[in-house]
Amino acid sequence: MRIPGPLRQGLGERLLQRLPQFMTSQDVLGRRHRLSRWLPRIGALLLEPDDRALYRRMISHHPTPEVMIPGAAELATVYNDPAHWVYTLPSWRAVALADTLVYLPNDILTKVDRASMAVSLGTRIPLLDHRLVAFACALSKTQVIDAAGGKRPLRRILQRFVPESLTNRPKQGGGVPLNRWLRGPLRTWIGDVLSESRLRAQELLHVDTVLAMRDAHLAGQADLGPELWDFAMLTAWFDQR
Repeated sequence: MRIPGPLRQGLGERLLQRLPQFMTSQDVLGRRHRLSRWLPRIGALLLEPDDRALYRRMISHHPTPEVMIPGAAELATVYNDPAHWVYTLPSWRAVALADTLVYLPNDILTKVDRASMAVSLGTRIPLLDHRLVAFACALSKTQVIDAAGGKRPLRRILQRFVPESLTNRPKQGGGVPLNRWLRGPLRTWIGDVLSESRLRAQELLHVDTVLAMRDAHLAGQADLGPELWDFAMLTAWFDQR
């Protein structure tokens, strides 16, 4: 069901207004548990004015990067520049195109490439065969998505070879437990990489905001592992550039 923009924004504002204060501070200090993580996120998503802004909010660790890096300006991409978004396409198709042009090559395929090279393997991605990509782009929404979810063609093919219980189930991601690691074996490391002295010497990130996020995470008041990892990689690169 498609909700008109003004109604969607009204719902988002009402949802955020009704949440306890500690549940609405996630932009800076993160989420305390699953409920406080997702309800503010849903409210924030509903506030977005169009599909492009909604997509940006969904895939971003930092919806307002200019706050974290004072004086910086983002490159014009499908994420933040309306000129790069194909508004003439249906929403689901425009999002799929954005994933194909930006998220797939800059995130997923990059991970596969680096992980395989680390152990001297050469990988090939059969689903990227240009003929298969052309076929997939020609499929209609009902051919791709059904009541059980997305990837309908793949699930139907797999059901010829494996039990349906293996294809009709929640997605299992391959993410690493950053939240736990940064409070455990990497606690000293993250404290050093994001130390106040280093941050102020670099003059790169908004120091007070990053320190507040770091301290909240280490104290168990928020789960900000991915966000802190972003900062850590940026500061480590800055020192070695």
